[in-house]
Amino acid sequence: MSKYKNISRLSNIAGQNIDTRSVFDETLAEIGYLHIVRKADLTKRCSCIALRTDRHNEPDPECKICYDLGYLSIDNEILAFKSYQGGKEQAASPQRMRASEQAFFVRYNVFDDDKTAEYSRILELKTDGNGNILPGNIVIKEYNIVDAIPWIEKGIRIYWKLFVVSKDI
Repeated sequence: MSKYKNISRLSNIAGQNIDTRSVFDETLAEIGYLHIVRKADLTKRCSCIALRTDRHNEPDPECKICYDLGYLSIDNEILAFKSYQGGKEQAASPQRMRASEQAFFVRYNVFDDDKTAEYSRILELKTDGNGNILPGNIVIKEYNIVDAIPWIEKGIRIYWKLFVVSKDI
């Protein structure tokens, strides 16, 4: 059986009396890879913003404290599944469209709200052929989150779909 068998299960269970969150967790365990989420703490602005005289309220792109987020952050390991949208514009949320070709799917508890997600980043780490992270946590790609959409079913957040764009490192 294909390792992607649960993907079709996710799309077929909407509206049924199934624990969608556990199905998503099973799917993520099968096809997800470890990534790092650099989660912004929106209560702690970085001092690099106050030090800039050329542009007010913008972080320093070379700042080694906030990494151009503008806020202090914490790095956490997460399981994530990356999907390509095939270059089509995707409806991201009401009144917003995203042409991003890439999206990450992560567990419901990675972010508290969409604003925190949009000020955070996902880091893809160098892995061996089996998906195991190589020693040293070498970042090969960084993704800016441009939109964060929660999938909520019966009042319960199941997962986040994060539309991303690659950032040069």
